[in-house]
Amino acid sequence: MLSSMNIIRLAEQALKAAGDAVDRWAAQEPPLANPAEAEASRLRGDACFEQGDMDQAIAHYTEAIRLNPASALCHGLRGTAFQLQGDLHHAIADYTEAKRLNPAEANYSYLCGRAYSLLGELKPAIDHYSEAIRLNPAGAKAHAHRGSAHLALGSAEQAIADFTEAIRLNPSDTDSLHARALAYQRLDKADLAIADFTELIRQSPADDSAYANRGFLQFALGQTAAAIADYSEAIRLDPTDAESFCLRGRVFQQTGNLSQAIADYSEAIRLSPANSPYFVFRGSALEHQGELEQAVADFSEAIRLDPEDPVIHCARGKAFSALGNLDLAIADYQAALRLAPDDDVVAEALADAKARRGN
Repeated sequence: MLSSMNIIRLAEQALKAAGDAVDRWAAQEPPLANPAEAEASRLRGDACFEQGDMDQAIAHYTEAIRLNPASALCHGLRGTAFQLQGDLHHAIADYTEAKRLNPAEANYSYLCGRAYSLLGELKPAIDHYSEAIRLNPAGAKAHAHRGSAHLALGSAEQAIADFTEAIRLNPSDTDSLHARALAYQRLDKADLAIADFTELIRQSPADDSAYANRGFLQFALGQTAAAIADYSEAIRLDPTDAESFCLRGRVFQQTGNLSQAIADYSEAIRLSPANSPYFVFRGSALEHQGELEQAVADFSEAIRLDPEDPVIHCARGKAFSALGNLDLAIADYQAALRLAPDDDVVAEALADAKARRGN
């Protein structure tokens, strides 16, 4: 499912794609008996479009289409206006008509693919991107967005092939570089993913997400110092990034630096106090540091935020058990088993606590 931020970004890119092609499209329009009136309506639509008044732009494009129904250009422009309003079905109808009227124009297939992508209908989107690529093999954006659709459908290898071609056609396409790195990561090709994130950082040194993603991979490979350095740079670039604080905390905890881990978890909690895993991680670090009562407090808050997670109940049960409060430990292990009845580890912990209590 695409986020609202991605929808806005995709719509803006669709607008640019349409604008870049207007002159070429106009040159392909068939002659009119009375072109001046239709052209005047289109230009009025263009003016409203540039001012962001999509209702009026659509009205003027509609009049231009009434005067010249064979205008692929006006259908394409009205489709883009519909798309920017979020009316994707009408946008697709206009792009489809533009394709019928001018089947050699790759941009109409591309825009159709974008609209289907925004609807979450990725298979027809891929078909339209493929048609756009057939018509214009040098279209980097069509390769890039077909790659995104393939990746969303789980076809990482096909996605990588498309992102690679998009990068070849446009070496400064950092979006495709980032997406290819994520695709490599999905295939557990950590070295290739790190290479792409490193190139992305070279091209966009202020991209905090590239540092955070590279840090995650460095940690997975056991390169803890490099991971800490990357997370630290991500945090420097975006001090409000709670996730990078949490992930750096996990690296510190792995290396035995519990005080720094707790500090990072605490900052993550300050930035995102409704995120239960942050309390779980801090509780775990506190437990390892011997601060069991504070650990119980963190596990309790995590349970309040996410009462259906058996792992948290088990973690608090373990802390209660270490404190010698076997009744509460047993209650937590029982709650965990209700939520995960097939968990042998919890069942064993429950049996052990009962044995220690004497029943």
